[in-house]
Amino acid sequence: MDMSIRKNILMSRTICLALSLLLLTSFGHRKADYCKMAERLADRYAIEFAQPRGLMLCRYGGAMMDDIQEVSLGFTSFIALSVDQARIYYVEMMEEFLCRINSDEEIRPYLHNYPFEEENIKLRIGFDDSQGKILSDGQVAQMGIVKDHKLYFAAYDSEKEKFYDLHEESYEEALKIVQNQKKRAL
Repeated sequence: MDMSIRKNILMSRTICLALSLLLLTSFGHRKADYCKMAERLADRYAIEFAQPRGLMLCRYGGAMMDDIQEVSLGFTSFIALSVDQARIYYVEMMEEFLCRINSDEEIRPYLHNYPFEEENIKLRIGFDDSQGKILSDGQVAQMGIVKDHKLYFAAYDSEKEKFYDLHEESYEEALKIVQNQKKRAL
């Protein structure tokens, strides 16, 4: 009798452990699927859209604990740009990524909010010279949207080894400026 109780306890523990492992792996599998979808989307975007513009994807991440809340993309460019030129790059990059993620029907159910907006994308672009050093001499060295939803354009002082602000504006302002420039060009 004592032996049969031990067998039942052992069998119950084994079943409980197996069910726990099955449950844990099923949660992990779903999470991995939408994370992989987001990564594939970012890779295609980098190859098809960013690389032809001289941008190299160097950072990828995001907030994807239960769903896709945020996608973070960091690019490096080896092209020196003015604030006006950099703004166009940034707006085109942001709008293209938003278009791609919002039109992807496979990933859409996993987006924290639909449509995904610029607040859900952390896009940063750094500008280096041909030797991989941060651009200096008053040129745009880095740009991106930070916590206060402002698009910052920063330059780099190589002597002080510090970034300093060149210009800031809301993303909405940047988008309007670029849209107006495109209308005038037509």
